[in-house]
Amino acid sequence: MKRSNAAKKNESGFTFIEIIVVIVIIGIIAAIAVPKFVNLTGDAKKAAADGTIGAINSACSIAFAKHRASGTDTDDGTWIINAEKLATWLDGGYPEGVSGSGTTVKLQDGRTLTITPETKDNRAKVAVGSGS
Repeated sequence: MKRSNAAKKNESGFTFIEIIVVIVIIGIIAAIAVPKFVNLTGDAKKAAADGTIGAINSACSIAFAKHRASGTDTDDGTWIINAEKLATWLDGGYPEGVSGSGTTVKLQDGRTLTITPETKDNRAKVAVGSGS
């Protein structure tokens, strides 16, 4: 049986265009609202800085182990005594956004590290300070 034209006109529902318009509006609202509620950039910088701290601690341990294994009791120019020497123990130097000078290293998230120089009995150590 065929339905009459009158029966077809009484059907209700949304057209495809109306649904697309609603989806676009929801997308625009989400694009505006989500960044205000979620600080992904700050979280990413902190995670990158935490990774850098781990790499720096590993470099300090590796340098000290190498010096102890080779029997080096005095600084032969490779001991980690400052930020510049520390960078030589990191593959490729400091990551992007990290800088070091003297006994201070500034991380991606604004925190600073203070380096305690390596000695014949202790590896170089880093203390995490506050950031901006």
